[in-house]
Amino acid sequence: MELKILSYNNKQKRNIRVKSKYGEFNVIWDGELPVIGAEVDVELDIDKNLTWNTDISLATNNTLQIRQIQDDIVIQGKLEETDSDGFTVLRLNNSIITFITEGKAFPINSIIQIKILKIKAYPTDY
Repeated sequence: MELKILSYNNKQKRNIRVKSKYGEFNVIWDGELPVIGAEVDVELDIDKNLTWNTDISLATNNTLQIRQIQDDIVIQGKLEETDSDGFTVLRLNNSIITFITEGKAFPINSIIQIKILKIKAYPTDY
């Protein structure tokens, strides 16, 4: 996913404000800190297991988005895949976010909403 670097919230903690075509939100940056204003292709990583009907709910609309609401990051996208081990794929057009889930999943192709406290961004220019 391509992100534009907007500002450093806390440079020492690597907390950065970014903007994607889906909205503005905060990330924890992994790797060399980018220059403000730069556009960087990243992989987003959720390092917490998420629970259906607690951290994940059915969306009330079909808008694909990632936004910051106070301390929460809200991600809304299409549920593309989930397997018996809980590995789950959320699609936002050409981008995907993967994470591990617990509990009974919603139907594939549902538009779901995830609420999390943090997400990591890894530049893909290895």
